[in-house]
Amino acid sequence: MKVILVVLGTLAGAFYSGLLLAVPDFTPLNDYEVVDAYLGAGGPGDVIGNHAQFDIQKAVFNRYLQDDRVKLEVSVYTGFVANGGIGSFRRYTYNDKGIGLGDVFFSSGSWDPYMKGDGSVKDELFGYDNAANGTVWDYAFALSDKRWNPSGAGELYELTAGNNTGDHILLSDDFMKMGGYRRGQEVAVDPTDESVESTGLAGSWHPGTDGDGDFIQFLLDVTGTELATDAFGFHFGFLCANDVIEGDPPTDIPEPALFGLMVIGLGILAYRQGKT
Repeated sequence: MKVILVVLGTLAGAFYSGLLLAVPDFTPLNDYEVVDAYLGAGGPGDVIGNHAQFDIQKAVFNRYLQDDRVKLEVSVYTGFVANGGIGSFRRYTYNDKGIGLGDVFFSSGSWDPYMKGDGSVKDELFGYDNAANGTVWDYAFALSDKRWNPSGAGELYELTAGNNTGDHILLSDDFMKMGGYRRGQEVAVDPTDESVESTGLAGSWHPGTDGDGDFIQFLLDVTGTELATDAFGFHFGFLCANDVIEGDPPTDIPEPALFGLMVIGLGILAYRQGKT
């Protein structure tokens, strides 16, 4: 009997490990919420202007396999699209297109917002953090010239400069020429900059509504990048940065490979019990 258990356990573990070899490495995320508790420097209060348009309540993350590709789904809950935020305040923008959607920034492995250390509520809400002193972003999902559309297709880029202060990062100030907006916040990348490298991975976005409200959902292919397996920080705002959300989904999620090891372990345990 013990031989059968060992064989079954080993075969099951080997079978599962074989399945893992056939699919990309990934660590799942299941409906993980990051509630907006980020203030950001450069403006008064959390939301500047019309709350119905600019307030961001939370972001929900899912990471999963689909057709042997690792997908990262980011749903940002806001009424920006539903309440006419896209294309609004045209005369306040340099290109006269109005306010559009920002790119989605990611940092692989960690999230490190700037804190002044003065013990204030503002500091606890990262109210001194901006592009110059905050988390250095490693990836960005760029919407490029389609950002004034409620839905569309974009591309994931790797940011290799090692800082947020180069020409590869576009700030709210690069789009807004007047009016009330949050200054000094990163809102987009310049794909033509040499430090913005294409990953060849595509994505899309579209608006939606569920029981928690209106949202914008970004769906990215992150296969083969750190975003498929590692913890990460993220940052998103509109071109005006009138509200910004930052945060980091959790790191303590078991990887699928552990299942195969558990099966092998059960086989060994059964063998030892058979010997006693």
